[in-house]
This record gives sequence, structure tokens and C-alpha cells, in this order.
Amino acid sequence: MEDEIILRKQAVELYLSGFSISDIAQKLARSRQWVHKWITRYRTKGGDDWYKSESTLPKQVPNRTSTNQEDLVINVRKTLSGQRYSQTGALSILYEIERMGLKSPSISTINRILKRNNLIHTSSIEQRKGIEYPSHFTLVQQMDLVGPRYLTGGVRFYFQNIIDIGNHHVGIYPIRDKRSITIARSIVRFWTTYGKPDYLQMDNELAFRGSNRHPRSLGIVLRLALSQGVTPIFIPPSEPWRNGVIEKL
Repeated sequence: MEDEIILRKQAVELYLSGFSISDIAQKLARSRQWVHKWITRYRTKGGDDWYKSESTLPKQVPNRTSTNQEDLVINVRKTLSGQRYSQTGALSILYEIERMGLKSPSISTINRILKRNNLIHTSSIEQRKGIEYPSHFTLVQQMDLVGPRYLTGGVRFYFQNIIDIGNHHVGIYPIRDKRSITIARSIVRFWTTYGKPDYLQMDNELAFRGSNRHPRSLGIVLRLALSQGVTPIFIPPSEPWRNGVIEKL
């Protein structure tokens, strides 16, 4: 780098001595564009550091997140942190912003904002000496229904997805309808292959919970779960982030 700086200074000295651009380029074994660049830098910038390299980073970053959006994400993150049992990840922040009636940045943008402001914390359970930890854990599976989707010709179908939270075994079942009996058959297929959980967590899809006409009756899915010793859990309405693993899938 020092040799390069010496050449830049020599180019200007030769120019001030009356040498032409072509002669300077030939003497220093540099291109005419290179000579033009440093003579122009000397004439326009001047000072004692004209010969130093400048950053090539763009002066303005395209698509940079606005200050207002960044402040919004940070404030929502802090609000969620202060609420008991609230999740504070990017997906939860996105849903909360949209619930407020505002346009939310994308998940990747929210994650960048959180990382830039040191708001991403990984939790870990520390093993303390002298304390015996249990060797078993609660088995939870999450279930979700996606659709309807359509094939060419107007054929309608759904995806029934089930995932084991512990080992991330996944069952994805394309089904023609979302009747409770159809849902129950897919659950039986998954449990036959991967085993039954302690808890089956799902949203408030009508096929999962039963009937609007008879809201106090148990639907087929609930009866199936309870008959197998599985406790059904329904997440709060309009809060899909509670089922975050299956929603991300």
C-alpha cells in the first residue's frame, strides 16, 4: 500500500512539473484513467490526505429500513416482553403489528432489526450441581389445516399437517375435505406411525372442535384424543403464533 501512495504522489508531482497524462502513465506504468483519477482527486479534494483511498460503500443503502419501522418493531418487541406468557419472536411481532392495523416489515427484516439492536436472546436451562433434573419431558404435537387449494379443473383439497415438537417428525396429509372424520383418520395414521403425544395443540378450526350448532358437544377429533389419553389444547383465537412450530412449517 505504501508503494501505491508513493506512485499517486509522484503522478501529481509530474503533472505539476508539466508532464502530459500519457507521459505520466508511461513513466509510472499505470493507465491514463488511473492518472486522471488521482490528479482529479488532488485538484478537487486537496488537503493533506487526498492520496488516501476512500470507502467504496454506497452513500445511500437502497431499501434500508426506515427509522419509523425500526422504532415500531423495537417498541412492539418491548411491549410483548412485558406481557406475561407472550412470545417475542419475529413472527409474533409481525402478527402484533398487523393486529394494530399497520403494515409490518417482513420476517427477515424484523430479525435483522432485532439482531442490530441486540434484542435476540437465546434461553438455556443451566444444569446446577446437586439438583436432579427429570429424565422425561412432555410430549406435544401441533396440528394445522391449510387450504383450500385447487388443482387444474377445480378439484379442491386441503393439507392437514401434524408435527411432533420434540423430534420434529412431520405428517403432511392431502385430504379432499375437512370433515371431522377425515381429520380423525389422518390423526390415527400419524399416531400409528410416530406414537401418541400427551397433548395435541391446534387452533379453533370447526372440524377440530366439533359443531357450532351444538357447541357443548364433543366432536369426533376431541373424542378420539380423549379416548387415547391425549389432552387437546386450543390456542386463543386469532393468535396463530401460539402454534408457532406448525405455522412456520
